[in-house]
Amino acid sequence: MNELIKTIKNDKASADLLFTNKYYTQATILYFKTLFAISDYIIQKETGEIIKSHTQRFQILKSKFNELYQINDKYFPIYQQTYSTEIEKNVCEELKKNVELLIKKYNL
Repeated sequence: MNELIKTIKNDKASADLLFTNKYYTQATILYFKTLFAISDYIIQKETGEIIKSHTQRFQILKSKFNELYQINDKYFPIYQQTYSTEIEKNVCEELKKNVELLIKKYNL
């Protein structure tokens, strides 16, 4: 679990640097990696399960962690868009704010 906390901190710091330098698509990708690591950390901490895929993460979140599920579900299509389109600042900023709220909520 310490590796997930390290991942959360490193990915968030890297995303913040990219955001500051106006690389919004790349920052968005790393904010998503941060969101996924937060979700995986909470799942592992509460259930002992280690996540191996997005599908598994979504199934567990949907059944046991509604708030995290709602955030992941709402923004996942944006993550998929990062493969083929540029992400605008306001979209990246909204995800960033949600990630920061979760970090604060879960004391990460």
